[in-house]
Amino acid sequence: MLDVLRGCRDLRDGCGKTLSLIADGNPAEVRGVNVVGLERRGVPPETIRVLKESYRILYRSKLNTKQAVEEMKKSFWDVAEARELVEFIEKSERGIIR
Repeated sequence: MLDVLRGCRDLRDGCGKTLSLIADGNPAEVRGVNVVGLERRGVPPETIRVLKESYRILYRSKLNTKQAVEEMKKSFWDVAEARELVEFIEKSERGIIR
């Protein structure tokens, strides 16, 4: 489920194969979840809801990355796509675009 981050010139990792994001600017700034792309790939509405909430926790809350990952683990660990996102963030060597 990897979407290309448009205008991305940042060398850090995006958010893996799971979360389809829209990014813009130099340096890249994440703007939101690409819901249309997820829908076109047949992602169920409930999974899209969980990914949007994961985005909010990761990018719009006042939590740092480690705290956001812990919150996503508590809230959405049973959803495979959210689990994949958490695992991607934890394995990232360069950090993620925030």
